[in-house]
Amino acid sequence: MNKKRFLTLLLAGVLSLGLTACSGGDERGSSSTGDQSSSSTAEEPSSGTENSSKVEGFTLDTPTTADEAAEYFKQALLAGNVDAIQKVTSCAYEDWDDVTFDSIEYQTIAQDPVSSRYQFTFTVSQSDCETFPTGTYERIVEVTNVTDYSETPVVTMLYDKSWNYYELFPYDMEQPGYGVYSQMKRFVDFMGNMTFSSPSELTEEQMVEYAMVTIFDDYNGERELYSVDEVSKMVETLFGVSGVDASKTKFYNEEEGGCEMLGRGGMWYYTWTSPAVQDASTGRYTLDITFYSDPLRTIKEKSMRYTLEPNGDHYKFISAVEI
Repeated sequence: MNKKRFLTLLLAGVLSLGLTACSGGDERGSSSTGDQSSSSTAEEPSSGTENSSKVEGFTLDTPTTADEAAEYFKQALLAGNVDAIQKVTSCAYEDWDDVTFDSIEYQTIAQDPVSSRYQFTFTVSQSDCETFPTGTYERIVEVTNVTDYSETPVVTMLYDKSWNYYELFPYDMEQPGYGVYSQMKRFVDFMGNMTFSSPSELTEEQMVEYAMVTIFDDYNGERELYSVDEVSKMVETLFGVSGVDASKTKFYNEEEGGCEMLGRGGMWYYTWTSPAVQDASTGRYTLDITFYSDPLRTIKEKSMRYTLEPNGDHYKFISAVEI
């Protein structure tokens, strides 16, 4: 397969599936070991009031700058107006209607052409919502200027300034365990958040496909055809499973005499990933990923624990279990 065609198909799939917001309320789909369909856990953006200038019962116009979006978010919270909250977050948070936000203050802490960040300090005096029990909060609010699902600034993150997740420092390769995180993220983004107590539970096609994704990445996309032998060796490196014959899978091109990826879209998940922890006695790493159904990561779907161990230039999967 032509490399450009593969990349186009892959990126188009990821963008069309992933860079969306949720409308809330519906059950989200997820991948399993028996289902590799290209689906996303994120809902399509709701269309309700997004194009109108004002939300009913709310005085502010649609924000056109990040600063205006931050103020809009503040006033929407104070008013308890879930329609206005949805307008500036592109996600329905119906249970926030049961929260009384008091005395919200914020200050700008960082701005660039893509996004801006603000430190919000606020008090919740009454609440029936798990996300915001009564108390005082300090949260970082990130506003992204333009997204694929909105032409106006959108609140895309809401997190505690003390939190330490890989997603908050996505390109910091100096973070401990970054290599484990990078491999795990690639697996989840392409294969889904499937569970397995042992890699032997995966199908040969799943292992072969991810092995090719890894080889593709190792060569920075410069290669598009892989020999049966190198694919089988990569399967053993990544999953510890020997004897897999890649020529028996749908990825084998008899005419070309090798394996090639069949272009498809990836997955998209809203996640927080805790820093990897290495067991000094075994050398194995554990990595906990929590999956959410909303872009602000407040509606938890499930948490997974992945265990891997170093194996050459890569890491071998040991298990992926729900916790």
